[in-house]
Amino acid sequence: MKQYSIVTIAIASLATTFAVACSDKEEALAELQKVEQQCQAGNSDKAREIMFAAAEKNESFRKAYHFSTQGLPDRAYVQPCGPVLVQLKGQLND
Repeated sequence: MKQYSIVTIAIASLATTFAVACSDKEEALAELQKVEQQCQAGNSDKAREIMFAAAEKNESFRKAYHFSTQGLPDRAYVQPCGPVLVQLKGQLND
């Protein structure tokens, strides 16, 4: 059996974590683009649906969504094509 050093294992783990984090953020940005497209088409209800679904399935989007909607009394009535969208863009593009 081949033995690996702790450094080799740590580097492999870090690289895997980085790859997963990058793909998660890329997916979040793709979902954000879908929301923006619906907003540009004037379909805020569909944009809201996409936003909620993305927040459920994507960790990066969920974190940005929660940051962007904190302080709102009811997230079910979020206007996705206004300040929340601007906040999401800022959070996901950092």
